[in-house]
Amino acid sequence: MVQLLSTLTLLLLLPMLGLAATKEQALRDVYASIHQTNPKSQYPFHIISSEDGDLLSANIFMLLQVPYAEFRTQLQSPRNWCEFLILHLNIKSCVESERKADSYLTLYVGRKVYQPPEITYQLEYRFRLLENRDAFFESIMSAETGPMRTRDYRIRVQASPYEGKTLLRLGMQYRRSFFSKSATFTYLKTLGRNKIGFTITGEDEQGLPIYVDGVKAVIERNVMRYFLAVNVYLEQDANTDFQTRLNHWFDATQKYHEQLYEYDRETYIESKLKEYTNQQGLQREEDVKRMLRPQRSG
Repeated sequence: MVQLLSTLTLLLLLPMLGLAATKEQALRDVYASIHQTNPKSQYPFHIISSEDGDLLSANIFMLLQVPYAEFRTQLQSPRNWCEFLILHLNIKSCVESERKADSYLTLYVGRKVYQPPEITYQLEYRFRLLENRDAFFESIMSAETGPMRTRDYRIRVQASPYEGKTLLRLGMQYRRSFFSKSATFTYLKTLGRNKIGFTITGEDEQGLPIYVDGVKAVIERNVMRYFLAVNVYLEQDANTDFQTRLNHWFDATQKYHEQLYEYDRETYIESKLKEYTNQQGLQREEDVKRMLRPQRSG
C-alpha cells in the first residue's frame, strides 16, 4: 500500500516537478501498480480515497471500453459535460457559460430528491482543458468556494489510449469547513449511519469483506456516481435520448446496490426529466445572454 500511494503521489506531482517521464506513462504506471496490488479485486475499477485534515479526496481508475479518440471528442467540450453531470442524483441542473474566453460550468447542487434550481446551491466551476493530445487528455474543473463554507473543489480527468481502449483516472476533492463537518456528522449518525463505500478495510468473523464507512465512504460514493455518469454517456450513441441514458445510469448503479441505492427507478427518472427540462431552460437563457453580450473587437 505504501508503494501504491507513493506512485499515486508521483502522478499528482509530475506536472510540478517537470520530471522526464510522460504523463501518459505515469498514468499507466499507477494503473499497473494498483492492479498488481489488488489482482483479485471484485470490481472492474479501483478507488483510492483519503482524508487529510480538512481535505477529502477520491480517485477512480478504470479501463473504459470506448476508443480513446471517441473519449477525446466527447469530453473536450464543456457543453457536453452538462449532458452527463445531471445524471448524478445531487446535480439538479448544469449550465455552460463563457467569460473573458474562459469556460464555466455552474452546477445547481441540492438534495437527492427533485428540487427546482432556484432553491439549490450554485457551485461555479471553471473548466480548463489542459491537454488534448493523441496520447494524453487532461481537464480540470475548479471552484474556490462551495456550500457551508467548503472550498477548493476540484474534478480532474486524465486519460490515455490503452490496448485499444481508454485508461481513465477521475479524481475529485474538496476542503471541509466546521459547518460541513457538523452537517456530515449529523448525516452519518442518522440517514447515513449504515452507508458504506467501496474500499475493503478487512474481513469479519465469517470472512466477508468489511467496507469503509464515514466521510471516506461519502466521497467514494460521490466519485463513483460521477464516474458512472461519464461512462454511461460515452457508451451511448450521440443520438440517444435522455430518458434512455437515465435508465442506463440507474441500471449501472444497481450493480452496486449496497453502496449507491437511494430510491426506485420511477422516482429517479421522474425527478431527472423535470430537472433536465429546467436545465435546458437555464441554458437557453444563458445562450441568449451570450448572443446579446457586446463582442470584443480584435
